[in-house]
Amino acid sequence: MVVRGAPAIGVTGALALAVHLISGGSGKQHSSVQACVDDIKATMDYLVTSRPTAVNLADSAAKLKAVAASAAAAAGATPQSVVAAVVTAAEATLEEDVAANKAIGAAGAAALLSAVAARGRANTRPGG
Repeated sequence: MVVRGAPAIGVTGALALAVHLISGGSGKQHSSVQACVDDIKATMDYLVTSRPTAVNLADSAAKLKAVAASAAAAAGATPQSVVAAVVTAAEATLEEDVAANKAIGAAGAAALLSAVAARGRANTRPGG
C-alpha cells in the first residue's frame, strides 16, 4: 500500500476491500454467507498486515468486519446482501473522510481570515 496519512490509509483499505468484493462477483463468488464473511475477515486481516501500526486501517478493518457479521446475521442474508452492506460501509468511510477534511479546511480558513482581519485592524491604528 503506497498511501500516506492515517485517515487515507483507513479509507484505502476499506475501498480496497470494496474493489476486491465487487470485482470478484459482488458476492456471487462466495458459496455461502459464511464463506463471504470469512473472505472479508481474511482480506481485512491481510490488509492490516501491510501497515500494522496504522490505527485507522485497523479501525476500518474492525468496522467492516462488524458490518459483515451484522449483515450476515440478518434474516434472509445472502453473500450478495453482505457484500452490498460492506461496500456501502466502505464507501461511507470515504464520504466521512472527505466531510472531515472539508470541515478542517473551513475551520482553518475561518481562523486564518480572522487572524488576517485582526492583523489588518492592528495595522490601521496610529502606531500599530
